[in-house]
Amino acid sequence: MLSTGGNPIYENLMASYNFPHNEFSIYIGMDNKYSALIFGGVEKKFFEGDIYMFPVVREYYWEIKFDGLYIDHQKFCCDSGSIVYDLKMKDKNKNEKNYFIRKYFNKHHFNHKKMWLRNNHHTKHWKREKHFKPLSSNENYLIFDSGTSFNSVPKSEIKYFFKVVPPKKCDANNIDEVIDSYPNLTYVINNMPFTLTPSQYLIRKHNMCKPAFMDIEVSPEYGHAYILGNATFMKHYYTVYRRGKGNNNSYVGIARAAHTKENAEYLNSLHKERMEDEE
Repeated sequence: MLSTGGNPIYENLMASYNFPHNEFSIYIGMDNKYSALIFGGVEKKFFEGDIYMFPVVREYYWEIKFDGLYIDHQKFCCDSGSIVYDLKMKDKNKNEKNYFIRKYFNKHHFNHKKMWLRNNHHTKHWKREKHFKPLSSNENYLIFDSGTSFNSVPKSEIKYFFKVVPPKKCDANNIDEVIDSYPNLTYVINNMPFTLTPSQYLIRKHNMCKPAFMDIEVSPEYGHAYILGNATFMKHYYTVYRRGKGNNNSYVGIARAAHTKENAEYLNSLHKERMEDEE
């Protein structure tokens, strides 16, 4: 799909060449030098195990439905019991307390015994007027975007994400210890877990270890969506994009990427051949 409109390059290629399958796949190399875009199918040397296929829910992005993002074994967002829900409840209770303090201390009620009676009464009244609505368990979606480097969470949730997975100081002396202190991140799709370990999703910059995540607010029209980018997710998972025709659905496939010395040498040799052809 091409969210900007027009025909994607692979559709033009499909129309021009007789590819065996109406699909393409992406392999991101670990060395940040060479990667591969395969038209018409998959390259078996680039992945391990099975490819799990999931239906695209909207023909705009390569977007699929997923169960949720889990930080270790706790769901990140958004229904009751999730990290975001619990932290929002704490923020709500803190705001209530701050409101209570500001309201009554500003009125200079310094008789502590009477103040307790008055505040207790008014606080109950205020709570009856202000109702906190728990977050609804909206469906979650994943958008696969090779043009985005980092993974994303919605803007309204990023502060809660970094509260649980915060940047930390690290250097050559303690980096292993710091990495071990971080949780695993798991995207669960149709009960199938796809996990990123700390060494896979952390980046190190200026003596700081930081999750390679950013906030992107996808238009509500396309649901409560998270983006999977090329550096954080696709480097570790080989992805396949099958275009549907007519009543046939489009699919996204995921398999564990195979990062071997042979694959690196293979991509390097292809690059050298291309450079020689251009000379």
